Amino acid sequence: VSTILNYGTKTSTVHAAFVNGTFGHGFEMDDNHASAGTKGGCIAVPSLLAIGEQQRSSGTDFILAMVIAYEIMIRTSLSLQPDLLHGSHHASATCGPLGAAAAVGKLLRFDEGLMMHAICIAASHAAGITEAPAIGRGNLKRIMGGMAASNSIRSALLAAEGITGPETTLEGKRGFCRGFSSDPKLPELTAGLG
Repeated sequence: VSTILNYGTKTSTVHAAFVNGTFGHGFEMDDNHASAGTKGGCIAVPSLLAIGEQQRSSGTDFILAMVIAYEIMIRTSLSLQPDLLHGSHHASATCGPLGAAAAVGKLLRFDEGLMMHAICIAASHAAGITEAPAIGRGNLKRIMGGMAASNSIRSALLAAEGITGPETTLEGKRGFCRGFSSDPKLPELTAGLG
């Protein structure tokens, strides 16, 4: 079980990540990567708090997982620019599940194969539209962080239970990058990695 912040209510990791991610994004106090358009904190932090609490993860492991989340979230978003920022897809809800699923996988000590499958599953959980006019916008936008956070945990847990995906999920002809951009910048996915 995991904790809903501020209230202390205990619930499942998926539900805690949803509520805490919604809090984070709903109050518009989240961070933003200007070039990528992602607000990683409202996705990575609630996901990692939920799993980290359950696993009793160390602070060192938590910080490393956070770096992984941001690295993947930002890289995938940059590979989709400028289409993602100027299109209809919410960058955080689209790319956030991939980074946070990998981060959750790190706390769950996934090997390379499980990590790849967690990212594959998270790519299929990518969603969120940016339609939010000043009048009549509703409150759907407020839960984008929560949806992405809970989807990241769900993706990692499904991978742990044996659900698999194709190794070409990101770069394939019908994969994630081509699904969200007419001209994906695939080198952004690995640029500068050692």
